[in-house]
Amino acid sequence: MMDLIKELNAWAGLLSVVGMALVAVAMLYLRSVFAPRADLQEEIEDREEAAQKLIDRVQNLERAVDRLEQLAAAAPTQTDLQKIVIAIESFRGDVKAMASEVTGLDRAVSQIGRKVDMLVENEIKGAQSQRGAT
Repeated sequence: MMDLIKELNAWAGLLSVVGMALVAVAMLYLRSVFAPRADLQEEIEDREEAAQKLIDRVQNLERAVDRLEQLAAAAPTQTDLQKIVIAIESFRGDVKAMASEVTGLDRAVSQIGRKVDMLVENEIKGAQSQRGAT
């Protein structure tokens, strides 16, 4: 046992240097594995910023969905659209009836227009004949 202690004492300097070298290598390895505090803080800030951007996007999407839901609630239903189609069809029938009445009125107005033209021509001829007679 005494010999072992003497041997260890002789190798103590070398063992302490090797031990320190092993500790230094272990610390370098751990430094490469774990991130420094500054890098960790920077990563935390980046992630918080990205999370805030995502929160803003989600809030914008929620507002857009709310607007779409409001518009969808105010949109006409199928029965409303059917009522509109029926009203348009009845209006179309009314327009056709009015068109036929207007066509009849157009004929009557054109006949009246021809008679007025004939009267105007007659008055013009009468006025010219009176000028020629005087």
